[in-house]
Amino acid sequence: MKEMLSLVAEAAGWIGALSTAAAYALVSRRRIEPDSAAFQSLNLLGAALLAVSAASTGSWPSVTANFVWILIGVQALVSARRVLGAAADHVDDCLRTRLAPAAGHAGDTEREPTAVPALHPVGAGEVLAAPRLG
Repeated sequence: MKEMLSLVAEAAGWIGALSTAAAYALVSRRRIEPDSAAFQSLNLLGAALLAVSAASTGSWPSVTANFVWILIGVQALVSARRVLGAAADHVDDCLRTRLAPAAGHAGDTEREPTAVPALHPVGAGEVLAAPRLG
């Protein structure tokens, strides 16, 4: 049984190492943004698995460092969720404003378009990107 746990912990360490290396490689090659949920999730997964592996060998400094890494990743993902939630609320508000029946037409099935709040314009040379964390 002890041998099986040791094998599982070692596999977790390898998967964790590959996860953090993949996150770094993807950011370095500009495949994902450093403040994206994908990057933070890969780092969080890697840190958790590396912490399991380090704990199995009693490497407490590594466990501590990976625990801090996990806290950073969780905080970044919670922030991202707040940002995405606020963006979703804004979209909902825009849709409600756009689809609201015009005054005097409450019973009509066809609705007249109303003003839609302007979103932040994208200037020349700017790239649309996912909301940034944090």
